[in-house]
Amino acid sequence: MIEKNLKSELLCPDGKVLIHTLPENKLRLIIQPNHGVFCPAMECETSYTESLVRQIANVKGAAWVCNEIFRDEKKDYLENSLVYGLLGFVREEVFAGKRILDFGCGCGASTSILSRLFPDSEIVGLEYMKDYIDVCESRKEFYGFKNVRFMATPSAGGLPPDLGKFDFVLMCGVFEHLLPDERTGLFIDIWNLLHEGGIMFMNHTPHRYFPLEIHTTSGLPLLNYFPDSIAERYAKTFSKRNLNNMSWNELLRNGIRGSSPDEIIRVLRNNSCNPELLKPRYLDIGDSIDLWYASHGKHSHQGSKLKLYKLLKFFKNITGVELPPYISIAIQKKNQEK
Repeated sequence: MIEKNLKSELLCPDGKVLIHTLPENKLRLIIQPNHGVFCPAMECETSYTESLVRQIANVKGAAWVCNEIFRDEKKDYLENSLVYGLLGFVREEVFAGKRILDFGCGCGASTSILSRLFPDSEIVGLEYMKDYIDVCESRKEFYGFKNVRFMATPSAGGLPPDLGKFDFVLMCGVFEHLLPDERTGLFIDIWNLLHEGGIMFMNHTPHRYFPLEIHTTSGLPLLNYFPDSIAERYAKTFSKRNLNNMSWNELLRNGIRGSSPDEIIRVLRNNSCNPELLKPRYLDIGDSIDLWYASHGKHSHQGSKLKLYKLLKFFKNITGVELPPYISIAIQKKNQEK
């Protein structure tokens, strides 16, 4: 039945996308990755146009098409995480009429979600890859967003001039990709875009000290407890992904080191900033473990995640340490002490 509805095929360097028609102007995509290519999702359904699907495939490759679509259209994928990661700290009405920066917006999935969540806010998506910005603009046109603007940065480590100040800054799955010098340079520049009293939200960043490195190597144990040289050899030797052709700098850019709330606060304080790490107060969220489970527990492998949730809670009760797989934090820019 599906083969009868085959509309077209799209060949990419990493595989093939089969595009099938469905009722109500929807499409069904089936991914056929090349041998050895990691593919996080092999099929999906979407309301996107074929031209938008093709644009995403040309930019991100066949293997990542469904993942990119899920980030926007599947509520329990990214949207659920943003809802809890923002509204667990700040009430929804507070965002009305405010300026929000989505730094490192990628192809615009997170910005699209922000636009739907906060239609009365001004949202700026910032990204340094020009072809990603082109997809962002296509998504904006597809949805007809009126409160969104996309801008390109001059480089991976720079900011465009005249951005102005923002009430809120979101870094969704971004901080782990910053190189060490960017974590002390560019990050402070981003922080300085906040009004006093403004809030920076950071989520989808792997916790540096979670026992498994689940972002870049697909689950190597204790990798981030090793020094760089040992961690590099360990990752290249034992990861299920083929990392042998990557330098350590490229592995860092791919997010292998993650981060922790303590590291982020320390960077800010060492640069004469005045941050306050907020505690979640709303949506029945009591701590970072609750926040992780509410954000990710229903996405996949629910049974395993519930067991992990209970184990993390037990570990906290014994040690007082909160160690979720991903961090989701809110940091307020306090008035500078005079």
